[in-house]
Amino acid sequence: MVEASWLGYARAVDDRSRESDAGGMAELECAQLHGDLEDDRRSILECWARIDEDWTRTLEAYRKSALEPAVASLYSAACGRVAGRKDHREESKRLATITADTAAYRRDYDVLELVLSTWKAARMSGAAPGVARKLAVKAARSHYRGKSVHDVSALPEPALTSWSGHSSPAAWADDEFLALWETTVGKWLDEVEAEAVGAAEAEGGRQLLLVRGWPLTHDRDADLAYLAAFPQLGAPVPDIARPIEIGFLQSSPAWAVVLAVPRLAAEHAAALPVPDECPARVVAGAEIKGNPSSESVDELLRLAYPYLPGDSAADGPNASPSAGVMAARAEYSSKVSENLAKAKAAGTDRLVEASAEGWRRGNRWSPPAGAPDSGARELVALLEALNFNVDVEIEVETGTPSEPGRHVLYGTITGLDQTKLDLDFTPAGHHRTIPVRLHRVISIAGCNYESGAVIWNEHGDRPRWESWKRVRW
Repeated sequence: MVEASWLGYARAVDDRSRESDAGGMAELECAQLHGDLEDDRRSILECWARIDEDWTRTLEAYRKSALEPAVASLYSAACGRVAGRKDHREESKRLATITADTAAYRRDYDVLELVLSTWKAARMSGAAPGVARKLAVKAARSHYRGKSVHDVSALPEPALTSWSGHSSPAAWADDEFLALWETTVGKWLDEVEAEAVGAAEAEGGRQLLLVRGWPLTHDRDADLAYLAAFPQLGAPVPDIARPIEIGFLQSSPAWAVVLAVPRLAAEHAAALPVPDECPARVVAGAEIKGNPSSESVDELLRLAYPYLPGDSAADGPNASPSAGVMAARAEYSSKVSENLAKAKAAGTDRLVEASAEGWRRGNRWSPPAGAPDSGARELVALLEALNFNVDVEIEVETGTPSEPGRHVLYGTITGLDQTKLDLDFTPAGHHRTIPVRLHRVISIAGCNYESGAVIWNEHGDRPRWESWKRVRW
């Protein structure tokens, strides 16, 4: 039995991606082996095919047991609109004041959230409107059972009930509060159901949506988890790390993706509240008809990470540095020469080691003029001296030839392909390695944390990138 929710589906999709190795399987399918190795190859491929089929059936079971994602967004959007109205928040606060009803940290209890979340859970499980309404009222009645009026002055004027027939003022106050919360909750439920019906009748359409903090597998992602069912456009890009909900001061890689979603889903996702210290979880893009252009998708992805693998791939296999890159490298030529002169003064036999140590402290390296492979050999010598294990900032040309940009990427260089002239670059935050073409590199420097060259945010988290501003030496 699977968890009949989109949060369960999102977690299953993430689990499948973690266990997937499509690239390795493709290489194995093309491998030319003989004897026992060929038998092993066939056995592995057959096992992998069965695992893939099991995952396909599991995900299909999730989709069948959960509500259609477009309908899920409809109910979520309806609740968001009702919960966002100022008069409803004041009514919920008033109910809490009358009974001195507090939640954690002595905050007023939000019965509006209780009612709407109960209604939404019921509707998303397939309950009819009348059943969802009864369940929401039952939840409120259960919450108020045993509570009495503490502040008579907050009761409405004129009164909703008559004084006559009550044994005491306190008994009347309790009946008055009962009538008040039943009337208020009934009004909220009337409005949320009307919002859902109105949204269903509204004209549809699709829209691009940038979602950060992907995958949506944490409990706090429950309101957005249904987005996992919509098609993903383009490759995911590195995003800020996110805390793991178990353990202390741990984080896991997070990604940013672009989805094609119904317009209502985009509006709902964008309307969800975001903590002050966090970036916006979603950014709505252009409305689309048919297949969206790669340019519109890339434009959204660059809001999360400025360098896309497609940037340098579009330049071709034998691309040369652009005029902008050459001009930027020339800015560094005198300073680079000065640093090399200092290294040579320490002894020519220690030239590479001295240069590498200076680089670790924050000195910059810029590819020399001349043949591209000469720069690659020089960089490999520096990296080998540091055992390919140093945190760096790479100043790189981003974007397309018609709209180039200049950014600094933070991470680690783990290798360099001297044939393709590709850097194996791992963005900060334990993300997957991405290729960075050497012809787009302007300069590279070791990150000098002790001198404050890299600014850490309020969570003690390293930045992933920043726009180029000035050179730090």
